[in-house]
Amino acid sequence: MRDTLFSWSITRLPGTVFTDHVDSPEVLARDLIHEAGHHWFTDAPNAASVSFSENPSLYSQWRNIILHAFGFLHACWAFSLTAITGPRWSTRLLLRRRAFCATMTDQGRLLRDALLALADAVTLITSGPLRNQLSKAVEAALRST
Repeated sequence: MRDTLFSWSITRLPGTVFTDHVDSPEVLARDLIHEAGHHWFTDAPNAASVSFSENPSLYSQWRNIILHAFGFLHACWAFSLTAITGPRWSTRLLLRRRAFCATMTDQGRLLRDALLALADAVTLITSGPLRNQLSKAVEAALRST
């Protein structure tokens, strides 16, 4: 459950998610929520007339690589959504599924590790509503984990 599926989305097919087969509905749900978040964040800056330069470059705790601000903010948004849902499920799951919730809690830890860079990156979002939406998702994720 700690491993990520090979799931991805592409802008040429909006709303389409490609994913590996998995026997765990929780893992599938996690990845669908994550990919749906990517779809939303791909469109949200355009809808809010926000653009990002190629700088700054920020470290991604999830991929262990340097990303441009847009990619970094994308990750913070998508992983916030999965971190919000995991703990909510934990109260309803059987003991054999608790490991999944521990993985989701780990997303909160990674998000906390990204907070310093996020504080700088979020200032690049020139749309107040979009900046607030991302900030609220991160805050909710941190409260959930």
